Amino acid sequence: MGYMNWIHSMIQDGSYDSFRMLYKNADKYNINSFIWGGESINTNFAKYVCEFVNNEGLKEYDEYIDRQAELDQASIES
Repeated sequence: MGYMNWIHSMIQDGSYDSFRMLYKNADKYNINSFIWGGESINTNFAKYVCEFVNNEGLKEYDEYIDRQAELDQASIES
């Protein structure tokens, strides 16, 4: 799974908040990595994931959800 799909999956299933919390704790205590989903995640990588989600990712995901809802509505009406 690509990183965008992975990020969108975290947003969709609500696990992003837990990911962000683990990142913040790792950053606070100067830990270089943490375990997420059975994999070791580098704290620097997690920082960029969180910055992406907070700056662009949620907006992009909301637009995606809106497009899907419009497509679903159009298929119901036809």
